[in-house]
Amino acid sequence: MNERFKYITIDDERATHLIIQHLMKEEEEWVSLEEFQDPIAALHYINAHPEIDLIFLDIDMPYLSGFELLQQIEHQPLVVIITAHAQRYAVEGYQFISKGVIHLLEKPIDQARLKDALNYFKELKSAESRTPIPVEIESGTLKQLIVQKKNEWHTIAVADITHLVVDGNYVYFYTTDQNNYTKYCSLDEILKQLPQALFIQVNRQTVVNLMHVESYTQNQIQLRDSTNETPLLIPISHRRRKEVYEQITKYKEQLS
Repeated sequence: MNERFKYITIDDERATHLIIQHLMKEEEEWVSLEEFQDPIAALHYINAHPEIDLIFLDIDMPYLSGFELLQQIEHQPLVVIITAHAQRYAVEGYQFISKGVIHLLEKPIDQARLKDALNYFKELKSAESRTPIPVEIESGTLKQLIVQKKNEWHTIAVADITHLVVDGNYVYFYTTDQNNYTKYCSLDEILKQLPQALFIQVNRQTVVNLMHVESYTQNQIQLRDSTNETPLLIPISHRRRKEVYEQITKYKEQLS
């Protein structure tokens, strides 16, 4: 028998529950545990039931907003935001990724967009059970990151990040598949989550993954390029040259 995923719905409007009930009848892998119009009752239930896999969560609710509820959850089921104000809440919802938010559905919800959210949930679950990434980054606190691209959230493997660039309150991630993604956070925050033996800051704005360094001089790093395009050259700031050289040397010794 296939795995059954458990979900609850939290929305003060009864109509939303009826719509989700109807649409989820098409999804045989899913079973509904409870429906809540009272967010406070929902919070107590969530904290008492760690077996919940997914929450469909409205934002605009009396007494306790969806975002306030997220801040009080004691464990971390995954969350799909449901709202009639997608543009208003897209950026703020993105800031709650650390609280399990993986997708945002705009009301009225339809079957195709719901299926996209459920497929993304299964992608994340699948990523958790994949073969571990190379041993040299086992010391890192994260093996995957949840990031954003064109108002959609994606999971990327840390091993696939070639470099990242900070710009204001956003960090931009560049990957081996020639895509780029963003995350709303500071550079210091993301560096604490990435394996320190692999990721090194080479100038004020740029951090590189040593797994993807093709060559280097005292002035710049050339990243490995899987295409025929001009290889990417990243400058090394003068004050970081010694640190960069020492970390690259140490990394190469570990591989030999």
